Amino acid sequence: MPTKFSNENILEPINHSASLSFEPVKEFIEKYLVTFKKPHSELYGYWYNINRAWQRGIENAALAVTVAIEGIAKSYFSGYGNPDKDFIKQANDALPVVRDLDIGLRIKERIMSSLFETAR
Repeated sequence: MPTKFSNENILEPINHSASLSFEPVKEFIEKYLVTFKKPHSELYGYWYNINRAWQRGIENAALAVTVAIEGIAKSYFSGYGNPDKDFIKQANDALPVVRDLDIGLRIKERIMSSLFETAR
């Protein structure tokens, strides 16, 4: 269903139109250059798309932001939150125990699928 807001512009993510607004842009670029040694990292691509999307309306900006969030999380943070070796061992040890439980099939399958996912 179309809305009157679908093509409205939104504010730029980092205000850079006034001379007093350059400090956040400068800080972002300095931190980027310290952190990333290659000139066109994945983060640069996401940042560029977000920076350009704000000019094309809310729907384009929302898409660019959500794609960037997913991409950055996948590219730079996918290793965080993984279970440690001891937890994986406990999940593997629990599989036969849960398999032999006399409980409802739906809950057993749910527990087993969670254990299988962890044990990978």
